[in-house]
Amino acid sequence: MKVDIGKYPTWVGPYQIADVLLHFGVSEDRCHTIGDWIANTWIEGFLTSIYAKRKRKIKVVIDEYDVWNMDRTLAYIILPMLINLKKQKRGSSYVKDEDVPEELKLKIKEIDSIYDNNYVKRWEWVIDEMIWGFEQSDLDWEDGYIEKEKYDFKGIQLHQARIDNALILFGKYYQGLWT
Repeated sequence: MKVDIGKYPTWVGPYQIADVLLHFGVSEDRCHTIGDWIANTWIEGFLTSIYAKRKRKIKVVIDEYDVWNMDRTLAYIILPMLINLKKQKRGSSYVKDEDVPEELKLKIKEIDSIYDNNYVKRWEWVIDEMIWGFEQSDLDWEDGYIEKEKYDFKGIQLHQARIDNALILFGKYYQGLWT
């Protein structure tokens, strides 16, 4: 597998053009006024049409063997991305109470309110569970439940249930992974 994904194209609009004048001693207020003026001319449409034609470089080559144990193959990509997302802390997605432990559930049951002191903690908990779940894909975790040739089936079931839940959370909150 070879994956080469470039940066998003940079937007250059009226205000970015006007801000260049800051380097020539033009005041911020004046640059904003010039940006407003440019935004109301044909230049705005021209800049938008140029941006629309620029595409993010995306090249993905999948080899035949990449689909064998595809769950592990994808985990090698997803896990470091989740870890990096957690480190960046750019925001938090909404997480339903049903998906978190009791201590993280929304305490204030106000209509039209989803924010409380645990809003960010709920998202962090979900990300941590996803990370843990994808970490399991490269481990022989079942070996930890074998003692003197006896299997701890209850332990295996609980461990597998947590993995299953982590993967359900990944699917459920997939669109929140932009934060």
